[in-house]
Amino acid sequence: MTVIERIKKIIKYKHISTRKFCIEIGVANGFLDKVKDVGSKKLLKILNKYPEISPEWLLSGKGDMLRNLSTQTIKPVISPLSEQENSHIIDRILQQLQEQSKEIGHLEAEITYLKSENSRLKKENRELNNENSRLVLGDPLLYAEDQEL
Repeated sequence: MTVIERIKKIIKYKHISTRKFCIEIGVANGFLDKVKDVGSKKLLKILNKYPEISPEWLLSGKGDMLRNLSTQTIKPVISPLSEQENSHIIDRILQQLQEQSKEIGHLEAEITYLKSENSRLKKENRELNNENSRLVLGDPLLYAEDQEL
């Protein structure tokens, strides 16, 4: 039995749709149909979402699908982050927020400029339309100007 087949067995055991399974572990809908091998990150997501599933069974097919819940406490597969790792992540997030804030400022300035330019062009368009109307309708003032030249 392949890893994909074991994952499908988990879905059947949980009585959920493949779509719900994909949403719960945070992967693209239909990824089971598109891959031949499941990466370790996805396997960790599965084991963290469904801690009752035996990691050994999921990876190799050995043993039972379910852990023996009566004899052991279920713990997440991924250990908590250290203070240094948390600090690094927070610093990266803050840096991204600053960059995004800067970009927002530039975009707001561009929007203001474009609104102004749009107003100017609308005014120019109205003026040209008025002039065109006078030419088409034969405005006597325009003819008088032409004759003076």
